[in-house]
Amino acid sequence: MMHVLSCSVIFLSLLGFSTNDVFESWPTTKLIERDGYYGETHNVTTEDGFILSLHRIPGKLNSTPVLLIHGLLCTSALWVVLGKEKSLAYLLADEGYDVWLANSRGSSYSMSHVNLTTDDFEFWDFSYNEMGIYDLPAMIDYITSIVNDKIIIIGHSQGTMQSFIMESERPEMTEKIKGLICLAPIAFLGHVEWRIKNIGPVLAKIANFFRNFGLLNSFGVQTLAFKTILSFGCKLFKIQNYFCQNIYYSIIGFEDHQFNSTLLNPILDNYPAGTSFKNLIHFSQDVEFNVFAKYDYGEGENLKIYNSSKPPDYDLSKVTSPTALIYSKADWYSNPTDVEALIDVLPNIIDVYVVDHPKFTHMDFLWAIDAKSLLYDHVIDLVKKFSN
Repeated sequence: MMHVLSCSVIFLSLLGFSTNDVFESWPTTKLIERDGYYGETHNVTTEDGFILSLHRIPGKLNSTPVLLIHGLLCTSALWVVLGKEKSLAYLLADEGYDVWLANSRGSSYSMSHVNLTTDDFEFWDFSYNEMGIYDLPAMIDYITSIVNDKIIIIGHSQGTMQSFIMESERPEMTEKIKGLICLAPIAFLGHVEWRIKNIGPVLAKIANFFRNFGLLNSFGVQTLAFKTILSFGCKLFKIQNYFCQNIYYSIIGFEDHQFNSTLLNPILDNYPAGTSFKNLIHFSQDVEFNVFAKYDYGEGENLKIYNSSKPPDYDLSKVTSPTALIYSKADWYSNPTDVEALIDVLPNIIDVYVVDHPKFTHMDFLWAIDAKSLLYDHVIDLVKKFSN
């Protein structure tokens, strides 16, 4: 690989390209520093041994802690990629809040374990179930021990699922939470966009094959080879407007009205950020059966693990924290029909807000050009309400 990279650098130089532009790295800490904020990195160990990185932008003395939880294949970086006066993390910091940015297991900043390595099958034997049962409680316990105050949680997509699972499976954690703000909330997935619904089961079968035979356990991890391919394909030849952006649009929705193409390089450097095949399979099960249930191991294993032939549903009636749901009508994943089903079962909803833009997509919640006016101003109002 080093030989390939050396040849690449020579090739770039001959063509007159700057390797600084092509291979420049944009981790969360660098983005925070770039935008003139002071950032910290904290490590948290879960009950089952995963070591998670938390990025922090400290707030005023005795300020309320706000924890931002990313979605599938994302990291903390996508909460700050929009830049100063635009990113939600910075807007909260400007209001004086103590901002914490989560990184769930298996993503770029949380790839360590006290006993396992990423080469071990056991390392990747998780889904969003474990993120809700272990990751989120560990982060909350750590933050509240430092700040000595209850916490406000803002989750996007998979991040909202983690909150729902935590309160369902570990209801004692609600004592440490002031409120949940759910962006593009997900529990039920039966009405995802038809392309996703049709291809999901096929991809799940492929993922299951690789996983069962020990061939591959992870997906979308930002390896050196992966980053090099992206650098050549999207940065070197400047074709992102036609090729790379369209790859993303085919996954998140064919709407670019709110996307700033100048953000593509730092986005590509942090997204996709990796997860387990088991996690993708779990998502596919929810899509196929329109349930919000634990992982389906098959009838025989389910009987051993759950004492039932089918995996049990998560009990959403236990999600008792004050909850705000914010969604959009053009979202391929957090479909309005599924959000309405969620509204019917959550017991303590204090706000439902629909983004006032007809083509606001799933990832626009993180990087839309007009996210502040369309979304974040309302989120900050909710944070203020929860803080009082």
